[in-house]
Amino acid sequence: MTVDEYAKKTGYAPVHFIGEWKGYKVYEPDLYTDGDEPLYIGYPLVILEKDGNYRISKPFESLEILAYFRDDD
Repeated sequence: MTVDEYAKKTGYAPVHFIGEWKGYKVYEPDLYTDGDEPLYIGYPLVILEKDGNYRISKPFESLEILAYFRDDD
């Protein structure tokens, strides 16, 4: 299974690789629908992949991941 297949199976839009965190590959769902309006899904959850296994982040992980990838510029 690919990350795009997993994302579709779990109801997410296409995803984009944003980096690695604690040994996981981190994928962020596309937060926009077909138009220009953002799709709000609640907590900023991401898809995590390690060794070919996928899972949705837990809320506490999401906050840590946001801080890890935050651009302070």
